[in-house]
Amino acid sequence: MNAGEGTKPKIAVVAKWPVGGIRTWMRDVYSDAVFRKFDITIFVPSGPEVESLESDLKAHEISVKSGSQSSGTFMRQIAMFLCRQRWSLIHSHGFAAGVMATPIAVIRRIPHLITQHDVLLPSQFTDLRGRLIRRIIGTCLAKATLVHSVGHAAAANLMENFAACHLAEENVRIIRNGIDAERFWNAAPIDIRRQYDLPENSFVVGFFGRFMAQKGFRYLVEAIESIAKQDLGSAKPYVLAVGGGGYRAREEREVKARGIAEFFRFVDFTPNIASIIKSVDAVAMPSLWEASGLLAMEVLSAGTPFICSDYPNFLELVADSPARTVRAGSGTDLAAAILSEMKVSSKVAAEDWAKRHRSSFNVQKTALGISELYRELLGSEAPVFS
Repeated sequence: MNAGEGTKPKIAVVAKWPVGGIRTWMRDVYSDAVFRKFDITIFVPSGPEVESLESDLKAHEISVKSGSQSSGTFMRQIAMFLCRQRWSLIHSHGFAAGVMATPIAVIRRIPHLITQHDVLLPSQFTDLRGRLIRRIIGTCLAKATLVHSVGHAAAANLMENFAACHLAEENVRIIRNGIDAERFWNAAPIDIRRQYDLPENSFVVGFFGRFMAQKGFRYLVEAIESIAKQDLGSAKPYVLAVGGGGYRAREEREVKARGIAEFFRFVDFTPNIASIIKSVDAVAMPSLWEASGLLAMEVLSAGTPFICSDYPNFLELVADSPARTVRAGSGTDLAAAILSEMKVSSKVAAEDWAKRHRSSFNVQKTALGISELYRELLGSEAPVFS
């Protein structure tokens, strides 16, 4: 199969966790016209975010197929999916998908691109199981044709953890994430307090994404508990938490146990968060680590006040912006930043920054970079872009 025969190169895209940043990446990057020269099929576990992704990409002639949410079953389904057709290229999103797809890519000698959507910490590899997982991931990364990292700090983390597994630095390519910045800048605000039954005088702090330990939601809980004890009159911060994940039920139980449930509204995944981001008073992102931080780009592009942890990947994104940064893992520092934002809003400064700088997050740069990687890996099969 080659371009000269009038067929498009067939790209198999697989992901084990097509939620949050990975779903946003696929939606925004694969919507670009440069990918119409490829025949792309995405295979992911089923779920509401996948249904939204399928709807978003249908108009762009990209097929989305879904399998089981069970890891063992999904691994078998990936093998069958990759063996049923002759693929020109496999693109795995995330370490889990990369591990699942590597055996077929090696056996069938299919070029394999793995995108790093996460970073790893030394604390994850202290026991025997952790060291085994690192060895497996490292072996699969080393066997990939190329590894794509979404930022310079993320690439440094990759080499720090996997250089000993024979991952060659020259096989790691850095293409920073991007977003559809205009979607967030032009989003129409909504009546956030009426829609989510919040007091009129409430200060609404948005939290978006999966509920998992690395997202640092526990520190937001600690911050709100601390603020709730203070005499602020009628003005109080309320958290609008949008998203899902295995830890959400535990977090809901925690806020009830602390007696602060009235200050939290938990909302299931919604496909269009742009209007919500545009409408909250501030967005908090207290993550302990992130590979890139698409949410940070979205909030900055919307012109909404932003509070984030001082993880290096965030600092790379928010440099020279009016975003407030706090010490990672500190509920006390986060509480102080929220109180500061309540007293002196950075809304005007955030909007002014977005007017002048949001184009720096333009997803077209990412799309072009990824399409060029595809061309490189496909060799003579790659289409020529005009």
